[in-house]
Amino acid sequence: SLSDEYCKHHFLVGLLLRETSIALQDNYEIRYTAISVIKNLLIKHAFDTRYQHKNQQAKIALLYLPFVGLILENIQ
Repeated sequence: SLSDEYCKHHFLVGLLLRETSIALQDNYEIRYTAISVIKNLLIKHAFDTRYQHKNQQAKIALLYLPFVGLILENIQ
């Protein structure tokens, strides 16, 4: 979950996800932009040569796992 402890431990990702959760409550254009930012960031991580090992990619995926909860909460 996107707890305070999570945001303190993973500051940049926590900040991004909190801002995204606020943006998901706004109009279509802002929601689209917020989701696009995260999508593009995940694509960058996937193609970054420093993170090609499965263990590293798994750790990155775990960082963004609270995003799934945010999307499910705002599915409408």
